Amino acid sequence: MTAGPPHAPHVLDVAELAVSYRQGARIRRVVQDVSFAVRPGEVTALLGESGSGKTTIARAIAGLLPANARREAGRIRLGPDDITSWPQRRLNTVRGVRIGFVPQDPSNSLNPVQTIGTQVGEMFRLHDRLAPGAIRERVTALLDRVGLTDPALRFGQYPHELSGGMRQRVLIASAIALNPALVIADEPTSALDVTVQRQILDLLDGLRREYGTAILLVTHDLGVTADRADQVIVLNKGRICERGPALPLFAAPREDYTKRLLADRPVFAAAARAAPPADTPAAITVSNLTHAYSRHGGDRMIPRAVDAVSFQVRRGTTHAIVGESGSGKTTILRCLMGLITPTSGSILVEGTEVTALTARTRRAYRRQVQLVYQNPHGSLDPKHDVLHVLDEPLRNFTPLGRAARRQRILDMLDRVRLPRDILERRTGMMSGGQCQRVALARALLAQPRILVLDEVVSALDVSVQAQILRLLTELQAELGLTYVFVSHDLAVVRQISDSMSVLRHGVQVEEGAAEPIFTAPATDYTRALIAAVPGRKAESVHA
Repeated sequence: MTAGPPHAPHVLDVAELAVSYRQGARIRRVVQDVSFAVRPGEVTALLGESGSGKTTIARAIAGLLPANARREAGRIRLGPDDITSWPQRRLNTVRGVRIGFVPQDPSNSLNPVQTIGTQVGEMFRLHDRLAPGAIRERVTALLDRVGLTDPALRFGQYPHELSGGMRQRVLIASAIALNPALVIADEPTSALDVTVQRQILDLLDGLRREYGTAILLVTHDLGVTADRADQVIVLNKGRICERGPALPLFAAPREDYTKRLLADRPVFAAAARAAPPADTPAAITVSNLTHAYSRHGGDRMIPRAVDAVSFQVRRGTTHAIVGESGSGKTTILRCLMGLITPTSGSILVEGTEVTALTARTRRAYRRQVQLVYQNPHGSLDPKHDVLHVLDEPLRNFTPLGRAARRQRILDMLDRVRLPRDILERRTGMMSGGQCQRVALARALLAQPRILVLDEVVSALDVSVQAQILRLLTELQAELGLTYVFVSHDLAVVRQISDSMSVLRHGVQVEEGAAEPIFTAPATDYTRALIAAVPGRKAESVHA
């Protein structure tokens, strides 16, 4: 990290910014008295949990606040210009030219019915008025610059034909097309595999070094912040809690809030997990699992999504499945849940052969093995209140009456540490952490022996993530649960797992006890995954 000269003019200067949202008749102020500046070639991180105001600040700077938001006070200067009161029409001339904006979710930020070339080329059509041939040439060169393979092919493809990391590169290409002085990156890597995350951050860092681009990085990831930021602004409930150079701040935080964030972050270090007794029986035995999907429902098979994968999970332990997108993790989970039948191989779960399930036996199996999804908001029906959501597995799996079901639900709320009055709330009005606890409660009410956890903490703030991980550990010890844990966060995997499988392109490249794999990985691929784990700089400060 190399910041701009000490007295370089500011690319961005925000003074006493205040922003509020209108919700019906209620006005809620979410940003209050925020002031900071960003110099050329500097990475400034806005660090904070959900609701801290960081995305609102970023969107206020870019002129992209939603219709129900209003800037109540403050000033925003972009270089020499005060853009605070510019109308949208004038701000449109700034976005892309002087401010590049990289939104968080590439799946929702790209038009699904327009090609990549059309969407990236929009910048050149709007601002440079280039001919179609010149636009194609510029866009192809730009796609190559952001590291996309075969950029001429990508030019004519649609977003659904690209991976998440490739779509994120496309958004960065649009943001930097006209070499803006400032790039605002809103959680640009939160949903990406660790190696793709590293590539995207290296790309942004290269822009900073090559062109002196100032980067405003909006994130809740402390590891990324420690590795990539020059300056850090810690936000709490819409106000600046603490600020300063990244590594000194991480080494000696002054505020209790910052100290708590740092204490809750998953540290990539050996965890003190007791090995299960040698005679502990296997809850899950996967043998030579292979699955290949047919193309468009026809007879022609595409390359195997999973190829001869085998592993065992001892009862009451946690087995992690790690690997990049496309490695076969989701296919294994779908086979394990009985949602698809593998091409060949065996899955034995507590004495039940999953590949031989019938319509009659599948219902009993589903009670024994429950799946908790990555996105709790997406897996819970927003039309129903929590009572209805939690009552559903009891109605499906138990002969209890209404009063007995309600008591069991109340007991479960206590167990996952949710207030009992939450039963009347709809899931759409709850935080991500609350929704994830509801999802866990729903799964546990079926009284399963095995939980399949698909990226259950990847979208959560560090403090909420720590709470959920502690809860999972306590529930496992209390109920003797067996976990299959899929995650791209290797620091979390090292904390929670007893054993693990490392997948690459459907092939299991390593399998066994977790800590020996982390300590002495046997393959270059595993070593590359471990090397890409962010946050090592901050850990070395405390070592």
